[in-house]
Amino acid sequence: MWHVTAKFIKRHKLHASLAQAARDVRQSVIYAGVQQVEGQSENGLFRITKREATPAEPFNPERLFIQNFIILQSMLIEKRCFQLAGRFDLTADSLTEWELVIRLSKDFAFSSLSKITSELLCFPPEPEQILAYEWIYHRTAERIENQPKLIEARQKVLDDLCRKFLCVEEPEVTIKPTAPEQVLVT
Repeated sequence: MWHVTAKFIKRHKLHASLAQAARDVRQSVIYAGVQQVEGQSENGLFRITKREATPAEPFNPERLFIQNFIILQSMLIEKRCFQLAGRFDLTADSLTEWELVIRLSKDFAFSSLSKITSELLCFPPEPEQILAYEWIYHRTAERIENQPKLIEARQKVLDDLCRKFLCVEEPEVTIKPTAPEQVLVT
């Protein structure tokens, strides 16, 4: 889960930075880098233990089908993009922004900025992420059905998640064209 701190937005003028970039770049979707913050709660206060700047990587549509590398809070998206691609799919519990970004990438050009525009509080991944990844992979399978390297990379991500959260050596989760509610993790 990611949280944007209001203080950072004000200090770095997120909206102004992205709006200027939109005028300069003339792309439909622009995204920037983020500063990731990790920490701990102690006596009701949050103590930051680590800050790490993560510059925006150049847009790579293939990587987007494997994992989300664009943080929603760092994006500026033209209204017409939503009008064509639709809104967030609220049928999923998580990662709906990733699914939206994949839909947007089908019809619109993306551009990245080297500027850091958001500060985000990072939480460790949770076991439910396995089902969320399978949901995303199922929803976007037809766009990569003829790309075996991407399919293999997705399977590796699922296997790694299963090993991490389910403590299994040989995961039995496979990507297959099933309805999300029929996905079983064994």
